[in-house]
Amino acid sequence: MAFRGFDAGKLTALANDLDALSGQAGKLHSRLAAVLTSAQQNLPSGQNASRDPDLQALVGDVVPVPSIFGGRRRLPGSLGPELGDMQASMKRRIRQLEGLQELAQHGYPVNDGSLFLDERAPDAKKIDEALRNLRGLKGKDFGANGNREDLEKFASQLGGLTAAEADAFMSKASPKDLAFYNELLSDTSDSGWTPFDENGLPENKRRDTLSLLLSKISVQSIPKFQVAFPGMQPTFTNTDAYENGGNSQNGQTNSGIHWAPPSDPLFQNGVSADDVNQNQFGDCWYVASLAGLAQRNPHFVQEGIKQNPNGTVSVRVWDKEGNHH
Repeated sequence: MAFRGFDAGKLTALANDLDALSGQAGKLHSRLAAVLTSAQQNLPSGQNASRDPDLQALVGDVVPVPSIFGGRRRLPGSLGPELGDMQASMKRRIRQLEGLQELAQHGYPVNDGSLFLDERAPDAKKIDEALRNLRGLKGKDFGANGNREDLEKFASQLGGLTAAEADAFMSKASPKDLAFYNELLSDTSDSGWTPFDENGLPENKRRDTLSLLLSKISVQSIPKFQVAFPGMQPTFTNTDAYENGGNSQNGQTNSGIHWAPPSDPLFQNGVSADDVNQNQFGDCWYVASLAGLAQRNPHFVQEGIKQNPNGTVSVRVWDKEGNHH
């Protein structure tokens, strides 16, 4: 039965055909190479067996050599690993599709963006357990040592969810339960019962936990997330440039300033120091170093900024202790 217009059975049959072709690529390569090699040996000196440079390159390449030793890196032998990787990727995504179909049958919301993610198939039991543990935080007696240990355990559970599972969790979770969870995460004060208790999560761990969840959920779940965890959106209203109405250094005003996902794909034309623009904020001390880094090591910038499927952007940063987040 088709799900959202996709037939898992037919896709599986196509993947199996690719797998079969993958297994035959080596034999085809050897046979073709043998014919061309034989032709070359029977031709007058200086003449080639083929006018096609790709086919001529097969002359002498008869004995199968594993790709790890440099063999079969040209067509048609290279189709072996390429088609093998392709069919394996297809089968992983088919299992994902079938898992999402099962979730939908059990009443879980399924976002179209999750249909062919390359991750393990979603498990409804993991989602149910996460929802139970979220509800269980309310009214729970955390004991004399505070709630940090419990919150770290729950954060680890959320971090282990796939994108499809995380989105189903976010869709099903009660706004009140999410808001209460945010209160627990944010309150690191002493409970008063004992000077040795630990509550909430330190800011770095709190941001790591929520950033990972935010990177996984669908676009449709982001507004709900923002309401539940308002502290995840950095503020710019406390900057000098905002309070002064703009940047006096370059005359840029604060008119229309707001947060938004990037409208264009990241690194569409690579990384360049010319991409850095100070605009409204008086942060030349930061953007100058960023421009210098982009000029010296553009790959470092590109590997540290990742655009997620839901349009949000994950940025690798370091804290003052040298730990990256």
